[in-house]
Amino acid sequence: MRYAFLAFSVLSYSALLGPAFLHLWIYAGSGNANFFYAITLVYSLAQIILVGDALYAMVRVDWEQNEGKGLDLKGKQIVQI
Repeated sequence: MRYAFLAFSVLSYSALLGPAFLHLWIYAGSGNANFFYAITLVYSLAQIILVGDALYAMVRVDWEQNEGKGLDLKGKQIVQI
């Protein structure tokens, strides 16, 4: 996976700011719904990056096993790290 650091850092960013924005909006009354909406968009973006990267890795491993031109890997077991 090429963008694992980006996906997990954005997920951690949204996991830390999500409850803070919810508290500001509901309990403190100093925020509005736009803050919470924006952090849910960031969370959705992180999930899209994570799923897309995992799908790309899966398709790439399948391609390397079946086509593997120039690498002499056709039909061999490949482990994605």
